Amino acid sequence: MSVSFRLLRSRRHLVAAVLAAGVLLSAPGAAIAGQFAPSGSHDATAPAAVAEAPRREYVQVYANNVENLKTVDAVCPGDWQDLIFAMKRTDPAPDIFLVQQISNRAELTRLLSAMEAKLGRKYTGRIAIADPPIQPARCDGEKKQQTTAIIFNADRFRVLKADTWRADRQTASGCENTGQTRATALRLKLRDTLAGKDLTVASTHWPTKNSGGHPCAAENAREAAAKVSGWGGALMIWGGDANITAGNPGDWKAWYRQTNGDLGGRAGYRDAMYHHCGKVTAPRQECLRDNWTIGGSNRIDYLWARKPGGMPAITAVHTVGFEEAGRADAHYTGGDRADRHYSDHRAVRARIHY
Repeated sequence: MSVSFRLLRSRRHLVAAVLAAGVLLSAPGAAIAGQFAPSGSHDATAPAAVAEAPRREYVQVYANNVENLKTVDAVCPGDWQDLIFAMKRTDPAPDIFLVQQISNRAELTRLLSAMEAKLGRKYTGRIAIADPPIQPARCDGEKKQQTTAIIFNADRFRVLKADTWRADRQTASGCENTGQTRATALRLKLRDTLAGKDLTVASTHWPTKNSGGHPCAAENAREAAAKVSGWGGALMIWGGDANITAGNPGDWKAWYRQTNGDLGGRAGYRDAMYHHCGKVTAPRQECLRDNWTIGGSNRIDYLWARKPGGMPAITAVHTVGFEEAGRADAHYTGGDRADRHYSDHRAVRARIHY
């Protein structure tokens, strides 16, 4: 798959972005070129209070399946901008946003534009497939195009390299790449110009149980961990919609045990929410249950991180509640459609420290 630049927005000066593919510059409002485009407390509705650290010492990361930016009048309705208002009401704004189920480059542009306008930062992004082929979809075709993306602060990060891979599903021959474009993972190697460090990040989306994904969860986890670790950096971060739960204490699923370094997993990645829930007063499993991400009970969306030789400190972990996001919308606009959620999935955010 070819990779190319989005023209980076500039308000006072032109920002240079360097990839193996070449260099492009832009001014405000420039079109996208190729595929480049402009928590949790136990009370999952309120962010945890933590001591401030200098911004260069951590990255603020969000992960969310945005469900193709659901609108209030859609067949499958929602209010996608609630999440952006929730970001606005939280300091700091995202450094990195791992996105699943975005339609195409045009929809990514719409998301980027809303984030820039509401958060007052310059954002750019990379999408795994610029114009995915149309595939069967529910919601009267509203979700007919699906892929993954990564959004990041254009003033802080520049891309060193990028690639994609496809998650596996079970076939008669074993675990093989799925044909679903929504399961295309995106990996970026970034230079953090504020911290003076490199890091690798990836956005992942695995097939559902009905699409043969569950029997291949261990292989998908192994592959994701290997891909992100393979490019290395001062931090290695990946996350997204796994479409499978982790299991329960004493009965963790194999894919989760092998990934979670706090459980002795060989991959050595820290699950931000598992780590957080080990520090709250309530039993860990109660905390994990409260931080469901879909359906009111299931945690299937994860944020993972490691660093060379161990696991990083992770603070300010939070699951962004639907009601919380609606209140943020009302705070800034004077009203909100309380019957419309920003997605079917609740977003996870965390500060991941170098």
